Amino acid sequence: MLEMIEFWGLLGNGGSIIGGFAALKNLTNKPQQAPVGSQLLLSEQSEKNQSEVLATKILSAKRLHTILSLLNKNRNNKITISELAEFCGYEKAGDLQRCFDGLEELTYREQEHICSCLGINTEWLKHGKDEPFSSQELSIIHAEYYLHTIINKLPKEIIFVRSRGEDGRAIIILRINEFKYIFSPIIGYFSKSIWSDPVEERQLKNFYILIKAIHNLKTTNCKLDSIFVKGFHIEEKDFDDLTSGEIYPGSIVNLYNDNWWDDFTDINHSYAYAESYEEKHGKNFIEAQKILKRQLNN
Repeated sequence: MLEMIEFWGLLGNGGSIIGGFAALKNLTNKPQQAPVGSQLLLSEQSEKNQSEVLATKILSAKRLHTILSLLNKNRNNKITISELAEFCGYEKAGDLQRCFDGLEELTYREQEHICSCLGINTEWLKHGKDEPFSSQELSIIHAEYYLHTIINKLPKEIIFVRSRGEDGRAIIILRINEFKYIFSPIIGYFSKSIWSDPVEERQLKNFYILIKAIHNLKTTNCKLDSIFVKGFHIEEKDFDDLTSGEIYPGSIVNLYNDNWWDDFTDINHSYAYAESYEEKHGKNFIEAQKILKRQLNN
């Protein structure tokens, strides 16, 4: 309305119609200024968006630093960001460094690739769900079925880990490459408190079958003969942290190899050091051997 008043005002002051239209065109082409209140809202929204993007980058960087810290726990030669970048296939170490510095954010595809290379829980790196090294493997009811996983994965090492707790839980860890480890949920219990359950008792026999099968494969399959097999006990708290994914499996694999997994198959105590089994592995270990021997004789 104001523009039309100005237009007719030009004519009323002796202006021509053509001149009036030219003036009207200039008026209508003027940039429309947003109200001051709207400008403030847009500015506040822009600042909010920038803050959210920055917060996301910082959170992503924090998770990357958490991973690096867990990877380096109990490691003498610490892993560097440039080594991780090279291992994960980055063209330049600086590309990953910028993500560690919170200047760039990993894409979902990059996150998935890093998780695949290092055995990290994808949901944790992407969304912070569960724990960094929560197992991504399917639960296996019978230990001997895990043999198929071993054959398919062709690991560098097979590591039998048993808890020193009363329940005597045990798992198998596979070292796939320099940094990546995987493990399946609990594969057996070595505890008298569990043996009232026939299903749990059968796990002892299944575990025995698996160990014997691994021995067989190492002697008959050239692809598996180079796999190093070892085992050790860890404290119950460490076992809980390991199986929940709170700690990196590689941080505990350099413990003393006590060969409990192989000793377990010596049900007739024919090994020269069999007298030390109870001292080394606990009373429940001896009781488990007795139950296994009874099952094998039935």
